[in-house]
Amino acid sequence: MSYLKISEIIESIINENIAYKMALENEIVNYTALAKKIKPKVESLSGKEVPLNTIVKILTLYNKKSDYLMDPFQALKQVSISLEYGFSKKTVSYDEIFEYQFTIAVKNGDMVDILYKDDKNSELALLRLKMKENFSEVPGITVLIISILELFEIKIKYIYRLGHEILILLSEKDGPKALEKLAFYLSIQK
Repeated sequence: MSYLKISEIIESIINENIAYKMALENEIVNYTALAKKIKPKVESLSGKEVPLNTIVKILTLYNKKSDYLMDPFQALKQVSISLEYGFSKKTVSYDEIFEYQFTIAVKNGDMVDILYKDDKNSELALLRLKMKENFSEVPGITVLIISILELFEIKIKYIYRLGHEILILLSEKDGPKALEKLAFYLSIQK
């Protein structure tokens, strides 16, 4: 396969992951680290082994800017973010649901999954993102948030989109890192 084909493969990988794209566009990327992360996919799509330095070189040449009228990153910049601790998740029957003061309840067959405050046995942190009303319909905000967190290897346990809010459940230990990384991405927007 020619160099051009490899560059097209890399560009398609970058374009399908909005966090990678924004990191490159804003020049806040460790090219070698990103190259290592995408190398298996590049090789899988190209059908051959691709040297790491080739991927790094192609990444350094990436300079496309977003062409959205309102891209998800601009919308995300208008979001307020908070982090709350002390949550647990449990599956209960419909009869038991009112024994808890829950934050979220989601039907799960004949049962209900609930997220509730539990200061004694908590294991989850809740990252709450409140969007301005006119931004809640901008496509890609949830994908952007997931991509940013995955970029930093932060595991999302559950994610809910409720009206103008995105609620993300993480382990309590990942909560501060998730908040820090999202805040960093917001701060670098030009």
